[in-house]
Amino acid sequence: MKVRANPDVIARIVGERTILIDSAIGRCFGLDAVGGRMWRLLVEYESTEPALDQLVAEFDADASVIARDLKKLVDALSRHNLIAVTSKSGRRRK
Repeated sequence: MKVRANPDVIARIVGERTILIDSAIGRCFGLDAVGGRMWRLLVEYESTEPALDQLVAEFDADASVIARDLKKLVDALSRHNLIAVTSKSGRRRK
């Protein structure tokens, strides 16, 4: 899936946490160290597949567990309008 960060979102690392601020609505979201790394890779690659590959290379965990956790995060970020998700065909996912 392709992902694109909402341009209104500001991300800041504070200690071990990543804080996402939706400046359009004034809401803050906090991610732990692993969630923050997932966020940074999603924003960098703009796709879940290379982000997953990188996470599997970095973390000592089963690939299926990492894939499940990444999907949960993508779903939550999308639900809160922090990212837009589209399929490979370019259709926006709901």
